[in-house]
Amino acid sequence: MKRKILAMLLAVIMIWMVVPTVSALDVTQALSAANTLYSLGLFKGTGKDIYGNPIFDVNRAATRQEAITMLVRLLGKEDEALAGTWDIPFCDVDEWAVPYVGYAYANGLTSGTGADTFGSDDSVTAAQYITFVLRALGYSSQTDFAWNAPWDFACNIGLCEKGGYQDKNNSAFKRGDVAILSLNALGIPHKQTGESIIGRIYSDTLGSEKSTVDFTTLLEKICDTRRGMFGTALNYSEIQKYVVENPSANKLLTDEEIKQLRTPRDTRTITVEAALKDVDLYFRSFEYAYGAYYYFGADMFNEIEKNVIADVKKKQKITATELDSILREHMSVLKDGHLRRGEFDKYEYYYCENQSFYKEGNKYYKLIDGDKWYYVGCDSKHVTMEPHITTTGATVYSPVWFYLNAEAVDSSEITLKNGGKRITETITWIQNSAYAEKRLEIDYKFLMKNGIAYLSVRSFGAARSQYTAFLNSATKVKKAKAIIFDMRSCSGGSDSYGRQWVTNFTGVTPMQRLMILTRKTAITGSVKKGSEEIYAAGNVGKMLSNDIPVIVLTDDRCSSATEFTIQNLKTMDNTVVIGGPTKGCSFCCGSLPKMYLPNSGVSYTFGTTMYWFDNRENTDDIGIKPDIWCNPTDALNASFMLLVREGFMDAETAWEIIEGIN
Repeated sequence: MKRKILAMLLAVIMIWMVVPTVSALDVTQALSAANTLYSLGLFKGTGKDIYGNPIFDVNRAATRQEAITMLVRLLGKEDEALAGTWDIPFCDVDEWAVPYVGYAYANGLTSGTGADTFGSDDSVTAAQYITFVLRALGYSSQTDFAWNAPWDFACNIGLCEKGGYQDKNNSAFKRGDVAILSLNALGIPHKQTGESIIGRIYSDTLGSEKSTVDFTTLLEKICDTRRGMFGTALNYSEIQKYVVENPSANKLLTDEEIKQLRTPRDTRTITVEAALKDVDLYFRSFEYAYGAYYYFGADMFNEIEKNVIADVKKKQKITATELDSILREHMSVLKDGHLRRGEFDKYEYYYCENQSFYKEGNKYYKLIDGDKWYYVGCDSKHVTMEPHITTTGATVYSPVWFYLNAEAVDSSEITLKNGGKRITETITWIQNSAYAEKRLEIDYKFLMKNGIAYLSVRSFGAARSQYTAFLNSATKVKKAKAIIFDMRSCSGGSDSYGRQWVTNFTGVTPMQRLMILTRKTAITGSVKKGSEEIYAAGNVGKMLSNDIPVIVLTDDRCSSATEFTIQNLKTMDNTVVIGGPTKGCSFCCGSLPKMYLPNSGVSYTFGTTMYWFDNRENTDDIGIKPDIWCNPTDALNASFMLLVREGFMDAETAWEIIEGIN
């Protein structure tokens, strides 16, 4: 139960600030609180709707047995209540509520309304429930507050707002009020221990799981590998074979055609003959200026063009939308995230739970009843053992499935051995989830508490003036104990912002390890007509000195300029990438201005420069793999827990930052 609560803790934390309470229930606030508590396992619905979502009945009066159930959960005693056998004198308690009422009755937290009745379905008043919550926080109705009028005291400790509850609305207490007050209680310190409910969850959970690999050791190994890579020469032979000088390139497009392509126009329905002329111009423009044309090869483009022509000829007339759709479909075979759009196979990341391994030399093992059982292999060749971080912040090794989604399965069998004995275990795969499924704006946030810095940015596509605070944050974190750089679902834009941030932070312009090939043509405006050229170069890169641990959070919606920013951050020592692989959209960039086919008005762009990072081949669709894997939506949870576990901050500091993220 506690681990389930923590797994959801920060994923829903964005609405965990104190919720204002008013005399008339605010349904929106109540539903928000109920959803948060439901995600934490602290609040249950009364059923499910047709879509499978919980029904909270926030406008229904709360019952006594519902109130006692919430009290037990807030006390952190649900596991104990469910595990116990309780002898209660009451005959009116529903079966599901017996453990909660039994625990509360046995521990003197409540009494009945009669010798054999608890009044389970009686409505609870505001005074009664506030009293329950105050008791959970260590306060006494005999010395601290009046049980029948606890309003002022509750207000003073931050449980509710002044005037929210009082005598005149005491009996108008709803399930939504239960949710609001319970949510507000989570961050209030206990009277005796000084520990909040959230703090207790942190401390209990940290002790529930241990790391199988020391984080400091793992980070040093990651950085050692990176340092070694920067110290080796680049292999230019791979990229040089795509440096193809085409003497007839300047004849592929006329001056008039270049002008037409650069002229915006409305879309329209056209004849097949006109569409075929657009198709011809479309493919000639790629041969003329596309940076990866010779990487994919003329044969591939000729085959794509032949298939496009065949589909166009099936039409009587064709709309711009139809032509655009045909081009998208056939161009999707090219492994270029900037170029293609629409549906295509891509690599997907699946993780599993409760599979934590140690590493001994080149072997992995797990403990079963104190014995070492060594990992032999998996029935899928696409499964690898990777560094992983759990929702409790423990660093371990765990199986990861990362392959084309067409190959995905629900489960796999792993084989373990101990001496001459072998066993198999079933792994259930869970698909990773991104921070957000839609395009986000900059959404910049910066907080720093007790030496722990958190900053987030979700887009690099706005005007430079909007990034002033982001760029300035680099100088503010130079004396931080640790930095969380949250770039999950950051869509891209200009890579200059991330590069400048690293420059501001380290005082040195980052030098990535990469090779590039750029085609300069008249269509880009970079050279005059007839002066087309290809530029190829490489840079071995440089590791920048940095003593502050930097945690970079990623998911599969990080693309383009964001991926360049991640590569820039990885030039700094003590930087670790946590989460899931990025989108893989950084192979051919330097996009042209939008072009327009003259007959249909279909618009398109493509990149003029190929980028090969770390001397690797095209990794679009694969992306940048994390150093430590985990489900991206859990990455912030896990990172906070990791920093608490490693002694960089305490639970109270984590809570302050979490509240501030709002």
